[in-house]
This record gives sequence, structure tokens and C-alpha cells, in this order.
Amino acid sequence: MTLQFKSKSLVRFEKLNEEEILKELFRLRGVDNMKEFLNLSEKNLYNGMLLKNMKEGLNLYHKHIINDSRILILVDVDVDGLTSGALAYNYTKNLLPSGKIFYYQNNDKKHGIVLTEIENIIKDNHIDLLIIPDAGSNDTEQCKYLKSNYNLDILILDHHIIEKENPYAVVINSHDGEYSNSTLTGVGVVYKFCSEYDKLHNYNYVNRYLDLVAVGEVGDMEDVRNLETRYLCLQGCNNIKNQFLKELIVKQNLYEKIEDIKNITMKQISMKIAPPLNGVIRSGSPEERANLFRALIGEEEVIKYTPRKSKNNPNPEVELQSLQKAMARESINIKGKQDRKVKKYTE
Repeated sequence: MTLQFKSKSLVRFEKLNEEEILKELFRLRGVDNMKEFLNLSEKNLYNGMLLKNMKEGLNLYHKHIINDSRILILVDVDVDGLTSGALAYNYTKNLLPSGKIFYYQNNDKKHGIVLTEIENIIKDNHIDLLIIPDAGSNDTEQCKYLKSNYNLDILILDHHIIEKENPYAVVINSHDGEYSNSTLTGVGVVYKFCSEYDKLHNYNYVNRYLDLVAVGEVGDMEDVRNLETRYLCLQGCNNIKNQFLKELIVKQNLYEKIEDIKNITMKQISMKIAPPLNGVIRSGSPEERANLFRALIGEEEVIKYTPRKSKNNPNPEVELQSLQKAMARESINIKGKQDRKVKKYTE
């Protein structure tokens, strides 16, 4: 048996030991340092202060935290948007447990600032700070309008390519041309921001949400060969704390019981966790999409659910389920309907 290596020469398989084979397979996939790739640690994390405008963003955020400001988080409509919005919301809730923190999801698949959708929310709730995770870097005109008409501050935590300057907001973006890791998605940038705030003020909140980082990064199909991104994803996979994600993991038969959950893999996120979330985003009703985010941020509600009739159980009793358990079930059902439609139209 022969293998064609990067050098384009043919090498006899039998003459290679296992480590040599692995090293070449890694190199062919763009990984030059196999040992470091397989033995990641906190040393692989970059200093978050290297992100452009990080200091300015932290000072702006802190000003609103100590002033108990009214804060609106704009939640983008994809998996990365959901997870980055949930991280920003829950982290801020830790700092202001009784504060006025609002969130809003755009209708349909609209990204960034849609003035017709959020202007009244800003005006009616007297918003002081607008936080936009996973979007907004290029919404210069919208930011200018909101800044001049409502005198609010705008903090953008994004990863999309910067196409024009935005002097009306503090923009922290992993594609700023200065930070060494452009594979951080929106949720990764939110994590780095909150991590630096933790360090600055001696908190330890952000690592509660590493599972959201893993789901957002993998769900956005980012390149996880980057050592920092991979380390964060693996940490998230090994620290599942979000109750909705736990319910979804059990519902997808990755574990039998919630208390058994120890870790999941990035492949399981891409195949089992992200698809139901995407299904709700693209095929769910506005109410279902809203409930998905509510479940993700840990809101509490008891939902009545009547199981389907069966031969063994012709008169099933009504069950009382948590919002998280109900939305795990709904997410999988909606994804199933979406798949059946795709199959039908494809045929």
C-alpha cells in the first residue's frame, strides 16, 4: 500500500511508523504541529486586550453597569447569533440581576440593525446601551441615526469582515486586522470581551457559558484548526451547563439521562445540536423562535404537553414540562418537518 504525501512522492506504508503516518495526515489537513494540536491548554489563548477597541469597549460597558443602565441586546438570527446573544444576556444578568436588560430578535432572516424593528423598542424603553453580538460592524448609517436621535451608546461584538469605518459605535471584531485569530465567531468575541471584564473586576462568570461558545463556533462552521478556537470549543464540549442544551442532548439520545452528561464532541454539535436550532430559526414560527431563545437563556415556564396516543397508551395524561424540555422536543420536531419538506421538494 502507498500514500501520496505533500511532497508528491510515493511512500511505502509499511515503512512508516504510526506517528509518522499521523503527522503527515495532520499536515495534509493544515495542521503542522500535531503534538500541540492534541495537547491544548490555556497557553493557546491570546490576550483579549489585543483586540482593537477592547479597552474602550470595557470602559463603556462598565460605565453602564455601574449606572444600572437600560440595556438592549440585539440577537442575530442564526446559531452563532443565538449563542452570542445568550452569552451576552446571561453575563450581563450576572452583573445586574435586577437590572433592566432587554433583548430583541429580528423577524425573518434579517441581520444587524433593522431600524423599523428596533427603533420603537429603543424609544419606548429609554435604552442607554445597545449591544450587538455577531452583527453590526458595517451598520454605520443605522448607528449614526440611533446615536444622533436617541443619544445611546452602541457596543458591537462581531466577526464579519469590516467593510467601512463605524465611528458611531465601539466595534470589537476578530477581523480587525490586528488580532491573531480571525476564526473567532460572534460568540467567541463575546467570550473574549466578557473574559477580559472578568479579569478586570475579579469576577468568574464567563466560563459558565463555554458550552454556548462551542455550539456557536461549530454551528457557524468556523475553522477549528486554530488552536485558540479549538481549545475554547473543547472546553465547551467538556463543560455542558446550559439546561436547554442538556435536554437537547438527552432528546437526541447522546446520553440517557441529564445527570449522566459528561461531555459531547464537536461532531455531535454539528450533527445533532446545531441542526435543530437552525431548523427553528429557518422554519419555526416567530413564537417558536422566541421560545428557543428564552429556553437558551434559562427563562422558567411550565409547559403543558399531551403525548401522542398509542396502542399501549390510548389516553395519555398531560405532562408538565419545563420550557427547556419542551423546546428541545419542539426543536427536533421542527427540524424533522423541515427535513421532510426538503426531501419532498428535492424529489
